[in-house]
Amino acid sequence: MLTAISVDRFTGSDWEYVWRWITPLEPVVTLTPDECIPFGTALVAGGSNELVATLQPGERYGVSINSQIVNPASGGDPTVGRIYSRHFCLQSSAGAGLTVVEVPRVRGELKWEVCGPHVMGDSGAANET
Repeated sequence: MLTAISVDRFTGSDWEYVWRWITPLEPVVTLTPDECIPFGTALVAGGSNELVATLQPGERYGVSINSQIVNPASGGDPTVGRIYSRHFCLQSSAGAGLTVVEVPRVRGELKWEVCGPHVMGDSGAANET
C-alpha cells in the first residue's frame, strides 16, 4: 500500500522540500498498476489538481516512495513500512525536451557527474547522500 511520495532538491549543503503526495489514513488509497500520480499537483483524496511544483534541468533531486507491505515475519504488526528511493537530474536537449537521468550510487557515494558539470554545483559536495 502506497503511503507517500516525496521529491526534494539538493541545494549544495542540504535537501529542500519540492513536493509531497501523502495519502490520507482513511479512506485507504488503492492504485492499480496502470494508474499514475501526477507530479507537482496537490491531488490527494479529492484535493486540487492545481500545479504546485516543477522540476528544472541542472538541479539535483531525490525521490522517496513510502509504502506498507504485509509483514513477512510471523507475529508482530500485520504490515511493515518500506522506503524506496532514487536520485536523479534532468537534462535538456534541443528537440528531445527533458530527459531523466538516474544517478548511480557506487560504494555509498552518489555519482552526480553523470548529470554533467553544470549539476555538480560550487559546494564541492557533489556526492552528498
